Amino acid sequence: MFNRLKNVFYWLPVIWKDHNFDYEYIFIILRHKLQKMRDDFRSKDAVGAEANKRANEMELAIEVLDRLTAQDYIINCTENHDKKWGDIYWENGIKRYYVKTEKDKIQEAKEYKKCCELADLQEKQDLDYLFKLLRKHIYTWWD
Repeated sequence: MFNRLKNVFYWLPVIWKDHNFDYEYIFIILRHKLQKMRDDFRSKDAVGAEANKRANEMELAIEVLDRLTAQDYIINCTENHDKKWGDIYWENGIKRYYVKTEKDKIQEAKEYKKCCELADLQEKQDLDYLFKLLRKHIYTWWD
């Protein structure tokens, strides 16, 4: 009974913030579950012969979930772009400080599109990797 109450309190902060309108909450819930399982597998009470190995697999999935929920793909990608082309400002439309000519404008737009495509690819790769990890290991994550 006490363990069940502890479990309710463990989940309460996550469930309290849960919403049904955003995929991010699925990642948050899965991360919370894996974090608890990882900690249990690393505890002195773990009985499985490969408990530490399983905990490391879960840790890897948690790291991927952290990247997916942080949503830093486009931010990381645009940092160099912003350094090269300058910050965005408004003057009769969106402009950048270092875009001076029409040729610059075309080049900046082309590079920004490429940057966005790279960010989308990185996010897709992380999502694919997460599900590959789950598919490969989920049936061995028990103690």
